[in-house]
Amino acid sequence: MESIEQTLDRLEKIYDAAVARLREDVIAFGRERILPAPERRSDGSYAYPELRLRFRGGDQPEDRNRAFGRLNAPGLYTTTVTRPVLFRDYLREQLDRFDGDLEKALAAYNAGPDAVREHSGIPPFRETQNHVQRVLAVFNRLEGASP
Repeated sequence: MESIEQTLDRLEKIYDAAVARLREDVIAFGRERILPAPERRSDGSYAYPELRLRFRGGDQPEDRNRAFGRLNAPGLYTTTVTRPVLFRDYLREQLDRFDGDLEKALAAYNAGPDAVREHSGIPPFRETQNHVQRVLAVFNRLEGASP
């Protein structure tokens, strides 16, 4: 089993490769009008992860020392992560917390570590389960494995 640092290094390497592919394809189009293969748009070649959070409203946690923003109204909040190196420390913290279990760490990244502990694994939230499956599918596809 690889270490947490090796996992994080590999995730950054995959992301960097996706950025390089995108850059090369944009340059090729700009210089020679060469379109990239159509499947590149759906096969994860240009993987920019999207984080989604559905806030249903209600009580706010008292301890907000980990929050980078506030959710003030119910709704779906999304953002893309274009530089995962910036989130390396947080992901390392989640992997440490769940003994290197990537699925639990991804679930904690989506639903929060308390939800993962409360359910002794991936919580039964559709969004969290879909998030874990999507990230692992892209990860495996980019690594050359089948999802």
